Amino acid sequence: MVRNLTFFRQFVPRKMFDMWRTFAKYSKFRRMRRDIERKLFMASRVFCAPMMTIRTAVSHLQELQLVRLDGVRMTAATFADTQAQARAMAQKEIDRRLVRIVRVLKGICKDVTDRAAANADEDADPSAGAGGRTKGIREAKEDEMRKARALRQAAFEQSRLGSLIRMVDYMVVEAFAGRCSDDLEALRSSMHAGAGQRSRVGLFMTELRFDDEGTVFAPN
Repeated sequence: MVRNLTFFRQFVPRKMFDMWRTFAKYSKFRRMRRDIERKLFMASRVFCAPMMTIRTAVSHLQELQLVRLDGVRMTAATFADTQAQARAMAQKEIDRRLVRIVRVLKGICKDVTDRAAANADEDADPSAGAGGRTKGIREAKEDEMRKARALRQAAFEQSRLGSLIRMVDYMVVEAFAGRCSDDLEALRSSMHAGAGQRSRVGLFMTELRFDDEGTVFAPN
């Protein structure tokens, strides 16, 4: 009689359906997480730490001062000399940061290629255990599957090195382009400061002197 009630009659099918739905959601979550880890360098345990170091170096490149604007009026020649000194100082910092980025890239490439080579050269005999003992069938199968997964992962990581180098190159170029654009915009703003107003604020200074030939402006 009790089994004819709707709750008890549908309890087992509903329980099984809830278990299946939970498992399906978790399987979808794992699949999406695996896909993200395969696509994003920051989500990979192998590439995360080097990428953080590279991002720090790139952020320092974005903060470099390529154009020095002190808010002081000067002649065109003095302005050119000031900017040459600023670029020379920035060049030293740029070289230092680029050397660090290249060193990090070489390190991660060497680690990944060495790991791939080590997994490829590893003993493929699944029956030999530690101390010369013979593994069981289940243990040998699990060890063989583990080695196969490690080999596939190492090969996949090695195949992504080219994309990693290209992405770092794009990051560095983007940092330089953004820095130059910001500096040029700051220069343009300083040159137009006070435009249309009776203001003494400006960037360049004009020299006026008198000689035997008349009035001379510098720059002319």
